[in-house]
Amino acid sequence: LYSNASGVLPSNAMLFADSAGNMEGLECISGSTTPYSGKWIAPSGSDITQESGDLFDVSVGGERDPGHLTISQAPGSTFTSDHNGVYTCLIPDETGEERMVYVGLYSAEYQDSITITSLEHITGPGLQISFQCNTTGAPPLDVTWRRNGVQLLQDGTHSTSLVLVGGTTSAFSSTLLVGGEVDDIVGRYTCTVTDYTGSSDEKRVSFAGTRVETSSDIFFVGSSESVTCSSDLDVASIEWLYEGDVVASSSAGSAQLNFDPVNESIHEREYTCRISTVHGVVEHNVTIFVAINEKDFDLSVTSEGSLANYTLSCVFTKPEGISAVPSVQWRQEDLNRPIYDDGCRVDVQYQTISQGRIVNVTFAPWREYDGRGFVCRATISLQVPPYSLTLHSQVEAISDETSAETDGKLLFAAGGSISMLGFDGRGLKALVFAESAVIALDYHYQKGYMFWTECDADSVMRAKMDGSEVIAIVKDFDCPRGLAVDWIGDKIYFSHTNPNEIKACDLQGYNCKGIVSTQHDYVWSVAVDPYNRWFYWTSENYTSFEIERASLDGQARETILSHNDYYYYYYYYYDPKDLRLDYTNQILFWFDPTTYSIESSYVNGTKTATALSQLSVYAHSFSIYENQLYWIYSYDSIYTTPLTDGRCDHSLFYDQYACYYI
Repeated sequence: LYSNASGVLPSNAMLFADSAGNMEGLECISGSTTPYSGKWIAPSGSDITQESGDLFDVSVGGERDPGHLTISQAPGSTFTSDHNGVYTCLIPDETGEERMVYVGLYSAEYQDSITITSLEHITGPGLQISFQCNTTGAPPLDVTWRRNGVQLLQDGTHSTSLVLVGGTTSAFSSTLLVGGEVDDIVGRYTCTVTDYTGSSDEKRVSFAGTRVETSSDIFFVGSSESVTCSSDLDVASIEWLYEGDVVASSSAGSAQLNFDPVNESIHEREYTCRISTVHGVVEHNVTIFVAINEKDFDLSVTSEGSLANYTLSCVFTKPEGISAVPSVQWRQEDLNRPIYDDGCRVDVQYQTISQGRIVNVTFAPWREYDGRGFVCRATISLQVPPYSLTLHSQVEAISDETSAETDGKLLFAAGGSISMLGFDGRGLKALVFAESAVIALDYHYQKGYMFWTECDADSVMRAKMDGSEVIAIVKDFDCPRGLAVDWIGDKIYFSHTNPNEIKACDLQGYNCKGIVSTQHDYVWSVAVDPYNRWFYWTSENYTSFEIERASLDGQARETILSHNDYYYYYYYYYDPKDLRLDYTNQILFWFDPTTYSIESSYVNGTKTATALSQLSVYAHSFSIYENQLYWIYSYDSIYTTPLTDGRCDHSLFYDQYACYYI
């Protein structure tokens, strides 16, 4: 913790504003290498990082200075008594574990008032017990612990700690751990707390060496349980009480409370263990519940077959007397959605039996295995605790030589990031975190570069394929959208608005010139065929849609496809109306949002046909590789679909942030 006026500060420090209400700036520094992490918390519990500009301005460490989190007083603001309290910095260290430092900030006229709100014995005893002293007051605080009037120092048998528990009242908690023999533990304990003004408060508590032992604080239907209350000292008596009546007692060192929940007509009871010793009387309360035992339920799974024909079976059984019907689902590991019967590649069969439910899943032979394991999840609602019970059972991932790996990857944009993903949905790797939404992207394999457009930033960006050396190579063109790379001529082609045209630049963003312009409202997608020296683009307005092409220098322009009765499908302002090119077969592919289909034609516009129909949703962006379609659904998922049947799709990837382009 660092102050711009006081230098390095310890956690549990205190700073005052001057008489004019000016407060020092604070910087919280860690060894974290993760940018944009950490937050400052106000005494009210609100995140100052999300409210910058009220009293404090917040600066969060970025790519260059990760681990730096700074607050400074906003210009024109005044630190008043309304802002008094403890301000906490939560920030991960170099291992990723969250750490906390805090400092008290107070106005110049602040007068502290310190109060110990409670002092209690919280665990034990055994060979170690602990006491907790809860207090309010402004840091720095000094806490002193005494046993029978003698101060306890930090040594092998005693240790203390002071932690912030938050709130506008500057609440703290000090814990004392005491170890050793029984005679070294029992006695009268005093907690004294002193603040910076010398004001103090203290409380006392006695400990008589008692212990409550229980196998659980929840007792299960169908199994007898017992609770033992004992003392490590000589006792006069040990008694169990229920509603003031003694239900079990002993004059030895322990008393056992036996009870069979099956024969009890109660849902919850509170019992008291009373121990009388030479040091006085100590009481402990124990709450006992009637509940269902998870061990009475069973979830078993089996699997058989190979990738050519694979079957999963899950059987859930419940004890007699439970009438509730369970929900049983198969899921793929790491995917938060059930496996469903799609009438295509997956067949799911449910069977209800008298004592449970069976779910069988069979995968069609052509299904490409993605390497994940499988999890069966069963949930049942109950009338007694724990009210809802969930069981999981897992089948490990299958090893099959027919599941060949490929070096190919999917490059996609999700919100402000660009990531790489294997064709099987594995190997996700974030490459670039952009400053605004990525609209379109392409790459130059030989040069090792990727390029993308950012409409909000009016920029065309470039980086190495590993995400390094990010640079804006083209700026100040209104809302760049479509983008394609000529990897033979080493040029980029991109569309933008105002005016609506397509420009060509070299790979450094220099020597840019307009190639073609259009009268349509939007130029969406661009595709380049460097072998035959053509480039293609889509454009549209509210009544028409066109696919055109021209030579790479903008000459020989011609219309490939035109729809004059086209309905402008304004699904989202940044939607790339994707256009893809099969270089080998010289076929164009594009998405028609009015029919939810992928259309195709030869590059000269002949033989227009539907390449893939019956897509269930809008394909925001798509790519084609070896007769397999990869497409973005609902801005948060990547699906793959064989070009032979648009109904047989399955999910490869899900992201809570918007997926724009693939």
